[in-house]
Amino acid sequence: MRGTLDLGITANRRNQSFISRMNYTFPLKVLRPFYLDGIGTAYIYLLDTAGGMLAGDSLDYRIRVEDGARLYLTNASASKSYVMNGGGAQVHQFFSVGRQASMEFFPEEVMLFKDTTLETATRIEAERDSVLAFCDMYACGRKHKGERFEFRSMGNLLEIVIDGKLAVWEKYRVDGHRLQSGQPGYLEEYTHWGTLYMYSSETDGAMLQTARECLAGIGEGGVWAGCSLHPSGVLTVKALSAEYEAVKDCFQQVWAQLRPRMLKEALPYIRK
Repeated sequence: MRGTLDLGITANRRNQSFISRMNYTFPLKVLRPFYLDGIGTAYIYLLDTAGGMLAGDSLDYRIRVEDGARLYLTNASASKSYVMNGGGAQVHQFFSVGRQASMEFFPEEVMLFKDTTLETATRIEAERDSVLAFCDMYACGRKHKGERFEFRSMGNLLEIVIDGKLAVWEKYRVDGHRLQSGQPGYLEEYTHWGTLYMYSSETDGAMLQTARECLAGIGEGGVWAGCSLHPSGVLTVKALSAEYEAVKDCFQQVWAQLRPRMLKEALPYIRK
């Protein structure tokens, strides 16, 4: 199975964003956009109608937000990487965010089943006056079935390019069998992890302090999190927890605090 998505978002004369280009192949599908804020953001659900990935599967996303357009992209439920007797699955993601455009990408968790191997590579190209919020989250397996860190391997490569210059390059690999022991330095009792990357030309130390204060306020909810500000303006939040909802809520609360400053618009309720 090789699913592809080529999606373009453009703003009309009323500054309302809409789908101007859309081509997809099974199992990917895009739902009609809806509108929840006053700046014309197109809120779009992305569906994987196959329910998950098996060995040999690949998904290829190419998403462009044109100049002045706004996109909030999410999915309806967790992405699943199923049991694989051999081989692995791959996900390739390319995002382009134009001048004075914004992209918010908040998918649900990626769940790593027993014996699965998953490789994900993401490249984001944004302009100096773009606004970006990009989130990814992972789960160690089906905890309710006693499945913890029984996946074979997952690799994650991320590149963020701002104004033609590489701002963030991050690559890591997690091998499930090394984490089953719960030794210090190996995630210990934490079964869910994720990262939120945010950027705008106005990101500064005050926004970093706001993020830190927000994290301090939710630290008692079973989440370990920290944040940092890169000289490029990319603000990064990383979180660990034993519960998926705790990581998700952590990122949502941080973005709810910073979105009004980056986009001049509050974060609306996103129904799932």
